[in-house]
Formats: sequence, C-alpha cells, structure tokens
Amino acid sequence: MADQHDELLAARDAGVDQVALQHRVRETDFALGSPDAPVTVIKYGSLTCPHCAAFHVATAAQLKSDHIPAGRVQYIHRHFPLNQPAMAGAMLLHCGNGSQDRFFAILDILYAEQADWAAAPDPLDALRRIAARTGVNADEFNACMSDQALADRILAERSEGSDIYGVRATPTLLVNGGRYSGNLSIAQLETVLDQVG
Repeated sequence: MADQHDELLAARDAGVDQVALQHRVRETDFALGSPDAPVTVIKYGSLTCPHCAAFHVATAAQLKSDHIPAGRVQYIHRHFPLNQPAMAGAMLLHCGNGSQDRFFAILDILYAEQADWAAAPDPLDALRRIAARTGVNADEFNACMSDQALADRILAERSEGSDIYGVRATPTLLVNGGRYSGNLSIAQLETVLDQVG
C-alpha cells in the first residue's frame, strides 16, 4: 500500500489528471453500483463521526435506493478513522467472509447504531456484540482486531485521502473530480450529480 501511495503522490506532483486519480477504483474498495456508471461518488468517512452517520442514514440511503439501481452512480466507501473506536469499527467491516454484502450490511448497522456503540463505556465490547449479530464469530472478530496488516491498510487509506485528495474533514465526497465536505443533503448531492454526470 505504501508503494501505491507513493505512486499516487508522484502522479499528483507530475500533474496527472486529478479526475483520473480520484476515479481509480482499487481492488480493496467496496463499491455499490456499476463501474460503468457516469458518476463515481467516493465517500471518506469515520464510523464515529455524527455527520457521517447522518449522511449515511439519509443521503447515502437515497443514493442506494434511487441512483445506484438506475445505473447513474457507483458509490464507494473509504475509511478515514478519527479515533480508536472508529478504527475498530472499520476493522469489523472486514471481518468474516469479507464480502461486499456483509461490508455494507455491517456499515449500515454501525452508522444507524452509532450513538449506542461509539459512546459505550467499552466500544470494543459493543462492536463484539454487533459482530455476533451479523454472523461474525468470536474467533473471526478477535483475528480482525489483531490483524496489523488490516490496520495498516486502513491507515494507508486515510493517508491517501489526506495526502492525495485533500480530505480534511468527514464526511468528504469525491464526485467525478470534485471534492465536497460535510453532510450534504440528497438535494445538494443531486445538484452536484446533475452538474457532473
């Protein structure tokens, strides 16, 4: 991942088209929608960020119900953990079979129940209970939480967001070359979608 990060920095410094860089979908990305969609929305988010949760529950839900099935948008979630509970939550998303369906199902739960687990006296224990509810057994959960390579990959994803794409706050959306920070409403995002795609 460090080599990829260095390559992206070199490309940025050499003046390579930022739109092309931002649309570079990696094999480690979890994406909803067609890779041939005219608009790619990459969201950098932290699982403990209240604005990210609000965006996910409202705006991203509308994207998933209206724009993704219509083939208009490909939606990618990338990690930008702001604290240790967010890091543990990001690691949980990769537990078990690592399927895209499981990733997004757990992501939905983590954002919908953020107020419960992120502020719990023991967030890791709260995540352990969520894992059990979603079919991740105790051994898989413990293996994920101690997987240093996974932790490094998540931190590299955060560094790429910051260093390459200028992510400074969460949520930040990269939409066909443009960067938009904050909890955009569906109306605001649809205005952006209309402008770029």
